Amino acid sequence: KKKIFISRDRFGEKPFYYHFFKKNFFFGSEPKFIFSLLDRKLDINFQKLSSYLVLGYRSIFKERESFYEGLQELKPGTNLTLDLDLKKKEKKYWQLKFNPMKLTEQDVYEESRRLTKNSINLRLRSDVPVAFCLSGGIDSSSLAAITCKSLNKKIHTFSVIDNDPRYDERKEIEKIINHLDCKNTFIESDKENFIEKMEKIIDYYKSPIPTISYYVHNLLSEKIKENGFKVAISGTGADEIFTGYYDHYSFWLTVMKKEENFNELLEAREKGYAQYINNPLLKDPFKIIHNQNFRDHLNEGSESFNNLLKKKTSNTFYEKFFCKDILRNRMLNELFHEIVPVILFSDDLNSMMHSIENRSPFLDSSLVEFMYNVPSKFLIKDGFQKIVLRNSVKGMLPDSILFSKKKVGFNASIKSLFDCQSSKNRDWLMSDHIIFDIVDRDKFEKFLNQDYSKNYLSKFLFNFVSSKIFLSNSKSTLN
Repeated sequence: KKKIFISRDRFGEKPFYYHFFKKNFFFGSEPKFIFSLLDRKLDINFQKLSSYLVLGYRSIFKERESFYEGLQELKPGTNLTLDLDLKKKEKKYWQLKFNPMKLTEQDVYEESRRLTKNSINLRLRSDVPVAFCLSGGIDSSSLAAITCKSLNKKIHTFSVIDNDPRYDERKEIEKIINHLDCKNTFIESDKENFIEKMEKIIDYYKSPIPTISYYVHNLLSEKIKENGFKVAISGTGADEIFTGYYDHYSFWLTVMKKEENFNELLEAREKGYAQYINNPLLKDPFKIIHNQNFRDHLNEGSESFNNLLKKKTSNTFYEKFFCKDILRNRMLNELFHEIVPVILFSDDLNSMMHSIENRSPFLDSSLVEFMYNVPSKFLIKDGFQKIVLRNSVKGMLPDSILFSKKKVGFNASIKSLFDCQSSKNRDWLMSDHIIFDIVDRDKFEKFLNQDYSKNYLSKFLFNFVSSKIFLSNSKSTLN
């Protein structure tokens, strides 16, 4: 037919970039490959960089633009057809819809357990050793538990430990590995050569590192490679199909507000999850019930960050409409536009940098499609989010892990990695640089005098460091 046909996987687990130049079409899985074909770099997309500084990682894949002008990304679940005149046509071949079916609670538990087990078994197929990324939470530990207890396989797990008590899950991880009788390798985050490591990773990414979690994940991938593994299993997607973020509870209560037992549901939240919520904007369970457009907690600090820029950018948070169910609409935005695309982008680059194949069992189309046939009322029970996943591994994990309501994941504090108050680091942060064409230097200097125990301030500082290094590595494009 004299046409070029290109297709990308449903969730975008593998990247796909393309660029038109004169009468040529360039494509590849990483920007640097396209740059090598072009024999030049492309200009920086400064609007996107400004949005990243103000709105953080959630802004990166809202629209499928890259950090370079003219470098486009093929959307997941999409086919692209080109004719010989390079006229393109894109068509979505797969879309996930929330279509609740009549199911019993038992139906939900049994089918999700079967599909999760099948997905893991499929992704264990390999001629080379397979490693498991393990935090102290239910997502990654459930994958390890099903593999050990249900599929009867021996595994080797890898975990990151941070010395900030908010992110230190050593005790939980030790419980899991002792219960499953599996090997584990700990990686401890530290301040050693932080800037040098960031420079190396960002030079490979050809973009800023979206969050501190993916800097930490790169260290994990490096250790997995050092131990001779070629495939890594991760828990990406569990929060977006089973519920998992603290605000999901508030969205769920909004869905359930007309139920006769609403007061009992509310009381269960107050006895459990409420004690772990640090964000003051989320402590009130009625915040979203009374204002279903409330999303300030997803945009915390954006106004003050925008004031640090010389030229303000739009800091209005928006989400796309998928369905009327407010919880599922939020989760679908996270799955396709805000969180999972960022994780998959970073997972792939970190893995490829160390010659590892990343696999995500929760992003199995059959499992995800089934979970979006499940009525929302079944997602949370007795004060527990992820109740469907918890029931899938009931009896396979210690109760203290199975019924934990605390959420941490692969994370670290900026203070554990970078002392911004040391004179050396302070001088580096404030040194003359093109980033101060975007950020007001005097205002940023005042910003540095704050306490970074607040999560959103820590995130901005990391984003600044990441952006500064990215611009240094891309200075040839700043004409």
